[in-house]
Amino acid sequence: IKLVVKPESLESIKSLVELKESNHITQQFAMKVAKNLFNFMESFNTSTSSDTILQVPANVFNKWYDKFTMKFKYDPNFVFKTD
Repeated sequence: IKLVVKPESLESIKSLVELKESNHITQQFAMKVAKNLFNFMESFNTSTSSDTILQVPANVFNKWYDKFTMKFKYDPNFVFKTD
């Protein structure tokens, strides 16, 4: 076993910790955005069968994007306030 120790400044270590926290928040944000899109698409589901196929209008993504950008403009953290 070889152990290597590299002296780092406190500022350098702080920046690494902040970067890790930032990545976690970014991942949470991405998951919330994906969940928001899925919920929006699911609300347009026209499938009457018990299949696991989600049938939505072709322009559903454009509708969601317009609605999402409008909400994001007013409150960038709105996705964290909903399920």
